Formats: sequence, C-alpha cells, structure tokens
Amino acid sequence: MRPVLEALLRQNPAPERVLLCVAERYERFPGPVRLTEVPEGVELVRGEDIGPGMKALAAARHLPGGRLIYCDDDWIAGPGWAAALLAAGDARTAATGQGFGVERLGRSGAAGPGVVDIAQGFSGVSVRPEWLGDATPPDRAGERAADDIWLSAHLAARGIAIREAPEARAALHPAYEADGLQQARIAGMTRAEANQACADWAARRYGVWPKTA
Repeated sequence: MRPVLEALLRQNPAPERVLLCVAERYERFPGPVRLTEVPEGVELVRGEDIGPGMKALAAARHLPGGRLIYCDDDWIAGPGWAAALLAAGDARTAATGQGFGVERLGRSGAAGPGVVDIAQGFSGVSVRPEWLGDATPPDRAGERAADDIWLSAHLAARGIAIREAPEARAALHPAYEADGLQQARIAGMTRAEANQACADWAARRYGVWPKTA
C-alpha cells in the first residue's frame, strides 16, 4: 500500500491531508486489523466496518470543509490525477475519473455528455465533505459492498451532478496484479447481483433513478 499512499502525497497541488481509513475489524476477515507503518504525512483513521464506503464517509467526517478526493487502495495515481478531479468539480458538481449511467442497471438517470450517474471510486471521486455528512450505507452486506452506487445515489438525492474527468482516469495504473475482486462473492451475491440490489435499495431509499420501461 505504501506506493499508493506515496503517490497521493506527491500530487500537485499537494494535499493538505491524506487519510487512510481502516476498520478496527472486518466482517469478512477474522481478528483485529494490524497495519504496517505508513509514510510520513499520512493520517490513520480507524472506525467501524461499514464496507468499502468507509473511505468516503470516515474521511468526510474528519474534514471541516474544502474538497475531499476519495479513492481505492489498489490504484496508483500519477501526475495530474488530483488536479484533473479538482478542475472538473465545482460548488454543485462532483467529479470522477470514470463513471457510468444507471441505464445498465435498468433505471433512468441524468447521465449525458460528460455527466454520469455512478462515480467509480477506483478512479477517484472529488466531493465537498458536507455532501456526505448524513449518508448511511445499506444494512445488507452485499448492498454495502456496492459503495459506488449508494454513495452516488446519495449525491443524486442532494441534486449533485457528477462530471467525468477522463484525464484523471488516464493518470491511473493498477498497484497490484488482478486479485479477482470483481469475481468475488459477497454475502452470497456476485458483483453484478450486488450492484443491482444496491441500485434497487437506493431507488427506494432516496427516490432516485426510476425503472426504465
């Protein structure tokens, strides 16, 4: 993980803070989580396991304002990644390196040229922390695992558009060899099943993304 964190520290403009959000314990893995040393300049945030969305919610609750970029821990951000995400967002617009429309989940959204419904966390997502202040994940573990979907639904319910920043995606490369995460089953669900279940939950919870005919 060190190369991932060091790449974040090297971004220009330099981040005011880099937070590594890690649960004390994880439902999927037995025993407490023990961490190796992190690079100087990285702050460790511990908390409850709420699934992969912890990277966004825990960080948002530790920042008083400004702009938060959250991302996954298995991609290395090259030069220009953070700058592209910051440039694409504004006071009422989030930004992501890569996203997609909810049409692929059988629902209708606001996706159009340069605008997506779902921000994909692996590519980085730029938001204002207060937009996530009252966000809560689904109760079911499979749906919680689809954090890109429920976090994006929360933004949609607040009227926050999501703009795509292809330059940010182009600046990324995988930190590790493929580990089969997309093929893993979570709480008995495939990734596709979890995505669909989460989209259905989000539509009920937030009143967004009606079903397509």
